[in-house]
Amino acid sequence: NGGASDVAYLDDIPRHAKFKLGDRVVTSGYSSVFPAGVLVGKVKHVYNSEDGLSYRLQIQLSTDFGNLRDVCVIDDASIRDQREVIKAAQDGQRLDLCKHKSGNFSIRDKETGYVVVTPSGVNREELTVDDICVLTVDGELIEVKNNRKPSSETMMHLEVYKTREDIMAIVHTHSKMATSFAVLNKPIPAIIYEVATFGLKDAIVPVAPYARPGTVELAKSVIEPVKRADIFLLEKHGVVACGTD
Repeated sequence: NGGASDVAYLDDIPRHAKFKLGDRVVTSGYSSVFPAGVLVGKVKHVYNSEDGLSYRLQIQLSTDFGNLRDVCVIDDASIRDQREVIKAAQDGQRLDLCKHKSGNFSIRDKETGYVVVTPSGVNREELTVDDICVLTVDGELIEVKNNRKPSSETMMHLEVYKTREDIMAIVHTHSKMATSFAVLNKPIPAIIYEVATFGLKDAIVPVAPYARPGTVELAKSVIEPVKRADIFLLEKHGVVACGTD
C-alpha cells in the first residue's frame, strides 16, 4: 500500500482459509505474469476485516524493496508473442475481417522458432494468453492450457512457415472483398501502387486451389502460392496474409 517497502497486505482472505503465522506465501502461477513458486514472503500478522467477513494478512516480504540496488528483468518472449497474436485476432474481428470465432492468427518466435496460434472455437474478445497454443513448426505441442485445441487451420500456418523461413506472422481471415474474389477463383491484379508491399512476384494476388478447410490437402495447397506472394487467396474460402516481422 506504499506505507513500507518491506511489507505488503493480502485482503479479503476467506474465513475458512487455513494458515498460520510464519506460513510462506508464494506465487500461484495462475497469472501469466509471474511463474509459480516464487517466494513473496511470510505471514507476519493477521487482522479481521472491517466487516468481520474476512481476514487481512500482513506479509513480511522476502525482499526489502527499499534496499534494492540491481534488478534483473526477464522478458518472456512467448508471453509477448501470445499477447501480440491476441491483439491481431481482436483487431481482425473488430474490423469485420472475420466473424465470431472464425479466422486464425499466428506468430513465429524469432529465437525459439516456436509458433503461437489462436485456439479453435473461442470468441476473440475473450482470449487470454492461457488460451493461446504453442507448437513447434513440425506440429509438436509445447504448451496448451484450458483444454484448448489449436486452430483447425494450424497445419496451413505451419506449412507456410516451413516453406518460407522469412515469414514470422500469418493472418487468415474471411474479409468480404477478398473472399468474393476467392469464391470466383479470380486472382487480384496488381493495379494500385500499395500492392508493391505484398511481395507479388507475378503482379497478382494468386489463388490457392480449393481444398476442404482443416485438411492436409489445404495445407499443401498454399505451398506454391506463398512462394510467389506474401498474400494469397484460398479458393472458395478466404485470404491469407503473411508478414516478415
